[in-house]
Amino acid sequence: MNTLTTNDQADLIYLFCDKYHYPTKSPIRYSWRGKMWLCASNQNSILLLEYRYDIVVHDYTPDFTKFFMSKYEHTEILLSVSDLQAAYDLIPLITKRVYADCYSCDGRGRFDHRGHEYGCQSCKGSGKSDHDYTISTVKDEDYLIRLDGKYFTATRWNDLIKVLQIVKPDRVRLHQFQEEREARIFLLDDDAVLVLMPYHVNESLKSKFQIIDIPMGVQS
Repeated sequence: MNTLTTNDQADLIYLFCDKYHYPTKSPIRYSWRGKMWLCASNQNSILLLEYRYDIVVHDYTPDFTKFFMSKYEHTEILLSVSDLQAAYDLIPLITKRVYADCYSCDGRGRFDHRGHEYGCQSCKGSGKSDHDYTISTVKDEDYLIRLDGKYFTATRWNDLIKVLQIVKPDRVRLHQFQEEREARIFLLDDDAVLVLMPYHVNESLKSKFQIIDIPMGVQS
């Protein structure tokens, strides 16, 4: 386990702040399991780090109850860190156009004005420019990683990889709930938690994807 410095925590937590949505543009404090956590959330993930340093946070209390309620019985499945990384490495790289954020709405796809929300006319709500792009090498989104019956794109799985590379946990424990729920909770030792939202795969389109399975570990 890598002991995180103040800079490590700051660098990691700001990777998960969602620049497009208030109030998750900044980290927040969140109470869970009897201690305070530093929390950030983008549209696909929630990251919790044990709150030890004086990092500026937003005065906001999110409702993450549906992810963290302790009354649901669950087991913890041990996962190999090398298996999690290996699955990501199996996804090939492709060259594609990556479009820049729309200049008019700063990538949000909409405007807020006097309490009302309006779609951006410049990008038609996509948040992306239709002409300003770069040619980039990225992971192929036609590959999906399957874990515990749920599917994850390379983009979403990369959130987990980023945390693993900085936190360097000895092992990863997956919360497996008896009651069906969408999010999957990864416990990275005692001071880092990642909640990852899966990708919904339409059954009629599933055949277009290449599936990479993660071996399940031993119940604890």
